[in-house]
Amino acid sequence: MQVDCNKYFYDFKQLFKELKCSLKGRFFRLLGLLLLFALPVAAVDAYTSSTVAGSVATVLPTVDFTSQSSVETLISSLSNGINTSPASFLLSFLLAFLQCAMYIFAAVFIGEIMSGRSEMLSDSSKFAKLILRKLPVVFLITYMASYLQSFFLQMCTLFSSSILLIPVAAVALPLAFAVLFLLISVITAAVDTYSSALIVSTSMGRVRFMFSLLYARLLYRGNFIKTVVYYSIICAATSIISVIPMISALLLSMSGSPFAIAIWGISSLVQNLLAGLAMCFYTARVLQLENKNASLLRPFSFVNRGGDGDPDNDGSNPEN
Repeated sequence: MQVDCNKYFYDFKQLFKELKCSLKGRFFRLLGLLLLFALPVAAVDAYTSSTVAGSVATVLPTVDFTSQSSVETLISSLSNGINTSPASFLLSFLLAFLQCAMYIFAAVFIGEIMSGRSEMLSDSSKFAKLILRKLPVVFLITYMASYLQSFFLQMCTLFSSSILLIPVAAVALPLAFAVLFLLISVITAAVDTYSSALIVSTSMGRVRFMFSLLYARLLYRGNFIKTVVYYSIICAATSIISVIPMISALLLSMSGSPFAIAIWGISSLVQNLLAGLAMCFYTARVLQLENKNASLLRPFSFVNRGGDGDPDNDGSNPEN
């Protein structure tokens, strides 16, 4: 059984070795550049999260969850803490685009260093133009992925809630949380498996967006379940790491501490950095599967092999 497990996770271990070798001497540069994207998002998230938590904290001690009016009061305070002004709505869109820019950067950065090229890395203006050109498509991909994840999350919550019907509360509640955590990790991983491949393929100019889903299906043929297992471990680990500062920030907000906003910022910063690093790993996995399934991808002329990130370069003209 041990031999089978080692064989099953062989690709996973090889991928870490390749990434470690490729990032040698470049990891802190990568981390620093990811910080440039994550810091503005974390600053805004710190303010909004602290405001919402502070608004809830003022009424939470008086809430009686058996009373409908008390619960409505809590929901009202939560709504009041969320800024729904046009400026806030525009800011949320700008932050979403900034997160998408981080994903594009991570994908192209890893793609460049693992392919042994440095054209984009040495030309920051060309890199910036590439990110701006790819932003609308990547935003659309992440929006669709978020919609799917929220839909499946509701289904998972309903399923996990049914476990609470078990008469023994000491068993039902922990089991419901465990099942919900497992389902969320697996569903998130399944959605990330395809969405990350779409982001990587379009960001690196591997394929035109209209064909990216077919590209992903061919890429994961025979490797989908294994990849979901890998990504589920990543999603579970990042969730656990992210929730630790989040709980600390929530407790500080409930106590009215002035340091709560700083911890909310750290929580968001950790979460965004982990998302950027996860995209680096997803990119490496895509490149690994490209080599593994090269025979399946070869007949399709729209796959841009060794392209320069230009979406109009289909690989037929090496000068493009």
